[in-house]
Amino acid sequence: MEAGPPTYRDEKRRQYRERRAAYAATNLRWLELQHCQLTAAGQHALAKLKLIHPKWNDSWADDADDSHDGRGGWVREISDPGDLDLLPLDQVIDTALARTKRPMRELASYHPFRGLVEEHPYKALAALRAAYRKGAFPQELWSDLFSKWPENTTPRLQCLLGRSFIKLSPAQAITLRFDAPRWLEKQLPALYTHSRTNALAIFDGFLQHFLSSPPDATDSGIGTTTIAGVEQQQSEVSVSKAINSPIGALAQALWELTPKKAKRHGSLNRNLASRFERLAAAPGHGGGHAVAVLTQHMGWIDYCFHDWAEAFLLPMFSRPSLPNGLMARLNATPCRALGNSSRRRCSRS
Repeated sequence: MEAGPPTYRDEKRRQYRERRAAYAATNLRWLELQHCQLTAAGQHALAKLKLIHPKWNDSWADDADDSHDGRGGWVREISDPGDLDLLPLDQVIDTALARTKRPMRELASYHPFRGLVEEHPYKALAALRAAYRKGAFPQELWSDLFSKWPENTTPRLQCLLGRSFIKLSPAQAITLRFDAPRWLEKQLPALYTHSRTNALAIFDGFLQHFLSSPPDATDSGIGTTTIAGVEQQQSEVSVSKAINSPIGALAQALWELTPKKAKRHGSLNRNLASRFERLAAAPGHGGGHAVAVLTQHMGWIDYCFHDWAEAFLLPMFSRPSLPNGLMARLNATPCRALGNSSRRRCSRS
């Protein structure tokens, strides 16, 4: 075993020496891992062999007996939190990170912190806040916090999570630009019912991170489409891209706060209207995504909030640079008929 494998053609002497040492050390170390007691000579040889290869790592021996044949199948996500909820707060994050694994040779992915969020959301949030106060920002765990947040939490706890996001730096917040807005889209109506002031303050904090960030921070999660290797030219502010973007998600969250019954209000409540206007002014493609979301409800807006539509929304569609996708959607919506006929009613979607 110590003699190692044969040399390759044109293999340099130093390269072969390192490869032979790694081969022999891997096999000897694997025997140790299987509780096979090496002789004194074997232990001495193993110690010497480890020193020969400059990048030697004991983990190389973990799968020395693997056939390396190809395998396939569904990857199971294992989110059992184990004893994370029993650990002291200052140990939760380091332990969760150490146990978060995606073993190359297993069809399994281990994410114990996700289970902690689902079963003990307060403990998960408190642990991340404690780590943040010490200067740690494990982005993957923050992402798990928003994406796995349970539905039945109290408004007070939801508010605490929202304000925790607001306290992040813009650079940190942007790394959560898809998970956090989707969370707010689900939770904002409940927060608004509990306290309009707090809900709108949280919304403003979320939005401010994007208004003060580089333009590409508002890009959609949907990329480009290629056919036969040729990139297809598509509007960057289509509805499909808008609903998969951070500003689009915030626009949808805000839309859920508008009145549910068809009634001629004339103008939209300024608390909501001013925030839609700020969304439309978001950098990059974000503003277009906000407008794309609103165009899905154009008939309803023109009927219920005609004055606001006339003053803010409809003038946008007279711009020569308006993307074709938005113009086509506007033309397909009978806004004027809905606004002028007392016999017709629009349905809110």
